[in-house]
Amino acid sequence: MKSIKSASSVKDVLNQISHGKDQRQFLLDQVDESPYSLQEWEESLRYFQGWLQKQGRTAELETMVGYINCCIASIQQTPGLPNLKDTLSDMLEHHGFDGGQGG
Repeated sequence: MKSIKSASSVKDVLNQISHGKDQRQFLLDQVDESPYSLQEWEESLRYFQGWLQKQGRTAELETMVGYINCCIASIQQTPGLPNLKDTLSDMLEHHGFDGGQGG
């Protein structure tokens, strides 16, 4: 899998982390169901991919999206709308990530 960091657009990110139309649609559906924009998801997925690479690990799109959805659920009672990437970063730092392969 190529690094998401090298992707230049949302379309590039989707092409790199998803394999086929069904996975792209899955991601777009998740974005539509969340309070965050596609750009915020892109930023978070890029960050997540970089974090995984530093750990020598990989994860499937569905696993990454599931973790991000858990991050979103954890902040539902927070006033305002916290930054998604910062929330993801905090969750990874404090709780780690058991999904994926490698490491």
